[in-house]
Amino acid sequence: MKIGNKLKNLRVAKGYSQSQVAQLLDCSKSSISMYENDRREPSLDMLVKLLRLYEATADSLLLSGE
Repeated sequence: MKIGNKLKNLRVAKGYSQSQVAQLLDCSKSSISMYENDRREPSLDMLVKLLRLYEATADSLLLSGE
């Protein structure tokens, strides 16, 4: 599973909309959408923010569990 799909699954599991995540992390909704659609990779700083928001580990996001 690609990182974008994993990010989307984490967001949905927490019950957040893309707009809510963007507001909480002080970025644009389009950035969140691009991350989830694998059209752009989050910076390391943004990745840490996303993982903290979703209460997830880097391993769960970055390692392939297929």
